[in-house]
Amino acid sequence: MIPNDIRSSVVWPCILSEGLTNALLDKAQFFESFNEMGYNKSGSVPKGVVYVLSGATAVYFHSSPKDCSYVGLLASTSWLGASGFQDNLFQDLTIEYEPIVDLSFVLFNYSDIEDICERQPECHKWLFSCSRQMSFNLFQFNFLQNYSVKQRIIYSLFYLLAKTQTPLKGSFPSLAVSQTVLAIASGVGRPRVNQVIKGLSDEGLVSFESRKTTFLDLEGLAQKLDGIEFTIYDPVSIVLTRYQKDKP
Repeated sequence: MIPNDIRSSVVWPCILSEGLTNALLDKAQFFESFNEMGYNKSGSVPKGVVYVLSGATAVYFHSSPKDCSYVGLLASTSWLGASGFQDNLFQDLTIEYEPIVDLSFVLFNYSDIEDICERQPECHKWLFSCSRQMSFNLFQFNFLQNYSVKQRIIYSLFYLLAKTQTPLKGSFPSLAVSQTVLAIASGVGRPRVNQVIKGLSDEGLVSFESRKTTFLDLEGLAQKLDGIEFTIYDPVSIVLTRYQKDKP
């Protein structure tokens, strides 16, 4: 049984009846990490629809068994795993996840969803909305492929800061992620990430030490993304608004 505080915190992707949301939550499971499910390596795919409560995960698409491509990041309030539902059955998915910031989530098992869909057709509306939300979110990262590697890395930093961190009054915002994790998050090789972070550090925009990136000049860092149209999600505005009142 999912605790009441978690049940009430779920942000559904569309308007649904209370009967359906209760039916789904009654069958759902809460996990504090992928490891809790027995997954201890990248490329694991939970057998169900996932709602991310906290943390973040990189998302990959497999165009063939040996060809894997990075497609973006998904974090809190995101829905994953609904796109493989066809003819009332879940098909083998070509999407895999690699958690990069401690991920807690609610899992709706495919077998339970299939049963609920047979009894409550409204369930298909939920699945469609979950799939559409995920597609829209990942489209933003796909759109960023048109921009420089530096801008993609900076966007990933802002995205993670907006989605995973709570402001601490009187302190510089920071992310407890290694450069290896940042490379996974941005879909860029680690040597290039190291080069970009060093350049940003030399400009006085960030500092990096002990697997921690501290944002010293958010406005200056945001200027590096001038000209990019945030069509789906704008983490820069969220971060600047969140921290402007609590500058040290």
